[in-house]
Amino acid sequence: MMELKQLFAGFMNRLLPQMVVTDERIVCMLEAMDVVCLAKGEFVLKQGRMSNYYLLLDGYMRGYTHDENGAEVTTNFFAGPRAVLDATSFFGRQPSRENIVALTECRGYLLTLDVLNKLFHEMPEFREFGRAILVRELVIAQEQKLAHINLSAEDRYRQLVERDAGLMQHAQLRHIASFLGVTDTSLSRIRREVANKK
Repeated sequence: MMELKQLFAGFMNRLLPQMVVTDERIVCMLEAMDVVCLAKGEFVLKQGRMSNYYLLLDGYMRGYTHDENGAEVTTNFFAGPRAVLDATSFFGRQPSRENIVALTECRGYLLTLDVLNKLFHEMPEFREFGRAILVRELVIAQEQKLAHINLSAEDRYRQLVERDAGLMQHAQLRHIASFLGVTDTSLSRIRREVANKK
């Protein structure tokens, strides 16, 4: 528990370096949340269920859905520390169209919408933390959307590797290919070309 508290405090400090949050306030926040540890292959969210809000502090996860032919399409990769949720499901209180699965052992905290709202109303520090997470996630989503439009598949692959090289050790190549919007064969070619340019 102490290690998770330190990971949480570190996450808060990175997002809000100007704000001093006492250990006492951090403990109050954490006491309102549920500690969740997932084994590799466990789901934090399944399609058709309501999303909760997972603060992933350590580990890797993958979000995916299915296309009209039933094939899996990777929608996102998450590396701790990161907020993991289906925002449409969580805030809109509707069944999720996504699945989110642990690629590795994962540790973090789970919040329901009621707990999130309670912390927002009772703790200005948590409200600022939540705002900073929201801004960060919006920026990540915008960057990913524009990368699919403005960058070549090779550049998107390079960007993914630069952002988190550790992901390559945990994600299957077919999931990376799906996320990048290319076939497995194209990803193999891209990986060879990138390796040859080093």
